[in-house]
Amino acid sequence: MKDYIKTLDEIKKMKIAGKLASDVLMMIKDYVRPGISTGELDRLCHTIFEQDQKANPCSYTPLTVPTKLTSSTRV
Repeated sequence: MKDYIKTLDEIKKMKIAGKLASDVLMMIKDYVRPGISTGELDRLCHTIFEQDQKANPCSYTPLTVPTKLTSSTRV
């Protein structure tokens, strides 16, 4: 596999996306509790991305993970 060097513009966009994702995780932390499903948290993340951040969350395609939130039941 050939190495791919990101352009400065791509790096800037990656930093913005990372900040938006970090902000969403901070916003949902009070909702994380025993008994809440990953689906419920995913819907909350989707709403925050679209309504609060005016951002386009990751796409739902067969080639990607079908949720915005990737979580683990192992803590």
